[in-house]
Amino acid sequence: MKIGAASSPLAVSLGAALGGYADRVGGATGTLDELQVWCVRLGGLTLVVADVVCVRGDLADSVSAALGGGPVWTTATHTHSGPDLNCGPGIRSTPAPWLEAIPAAAAEAASRVVVADATLAWHAGAVHGVGSVRARTDSAPSVPVDVLAARDDDGRLRGVVVVSPVHPTVLPASNTEVSADLAGAVRRAVRRRLGPSTWVVVATGCAGDISTRMTRRAPTPEECDRLGELAAAQIVDVLATEPIHLERGDPPVQAGTRTLRLPIRPAEDVPAAPSGDGRIAHTYRQGLAVARERMTRHPDGVAMLRVDTVRLGAIRLAGIGAEPYLAVRNLVDGVVLGYANGYAGYLPDADAFETPGYEVLSSPFRPDAAGRATRAINEMFEAEESDD
Repeated sequence: MKIGAASSPLAVSLGAALGGYADRVGGATGTLDELQVWCVRLGGLTLVVADVVCVRGDLADSVSAALGGGPVWTTATHTHSGPDLNCGPGIRSTPAPWLEAIPAAAAEAASRVVVADATLAWHAGAVHGVGSVRARTDSAPSVPVDVLAARDDDGRLRGVVVVSPVHPTVLPASNTEVSADLAGAVRRAVRRRLGPSTWVVVATGCAGDISTRMTRRAPTPEECDRLGELAAAQIVDVLATEPIHLERGDPPVQAGTRTLRLPIRPAEDVPAAPSGDGRIAHTYRQGLAVARERMTRHPDGVAMLRVDTVRLGAIRLAGIGAEPYLAVRNLVDGVVLGYANGYAGYLPDADAFETPGYEVLSSPFRPDAAGRATRAINEMFEAEESDD
């Protein structure tokens, strides 16, 4: 399989609006670490991973037009210390400057990619002590991680794509310095361990309900680096495990895409906010505010959710244009990337609606939405296999 990767920086000017937090205190005042836009060629699939908070459909279309040729997926690492891309609920557009800058950075990265024959392996394991369910104090601090590894015929590692199901939100709303946050810290730490000749890309998976809230010691850049090193040590261990699938050939890309029209929950279908002024109560009230807005942002009563699939021989990838809960990963037999090719808000699994918090409240979806989305993904996988 022809595989390669390269990156290009994404500059954020002083004063630019930052996205991700409803209670952000101001525009960009500097840069902690430079944002990157990565372009990865995996056979006939082009995967673009950008250090931004979300990718709306218009941005995904613009990147695809800029790169062209075969399926192009654009995903966000979901950093909350990058540019504001208008990632609220409902029908919205990407701000014009970023609708130009991000495709341009992706095209520049694509021009730098040097592909070579390599095998592609899918490894899976777990990372402990970095992320957990953020709305529960009793949640185990352990999350699954997927790693796609490209190796030469002699076994030398060329590069990896790490799919981490953890919100990259170590840095708080009060931070006004640009940063890729945890995704960038993991990326740097893994590369230090693997060596400068190995490219490392970190994408975000089913992280809708997973964050560092219960695992971080402080909301600081130093803590971001500590968690990045902790994750990197375990990711390198995952690379040493037997792969789930190994693709040595150069299979044709088999791809599918669907846009689902899913009915939204009525505005009155929300419980009362809990009392008190703690963090959970605060975010709960934020979720209620978003819930009241969703009817105006979805005037026809439906939310559009895009899902994509690609099969590269035995290795299957799914992209979900939302913030899927971690449980969604278990409903798909493949590597699942969230924040991909669109943004429809949080996508909780059905069980999450029994104890709703901020994410469930702010989501436009009904409890059956995740099931419908994963059924569509699995149906596309099955159709791809029947075409063999």
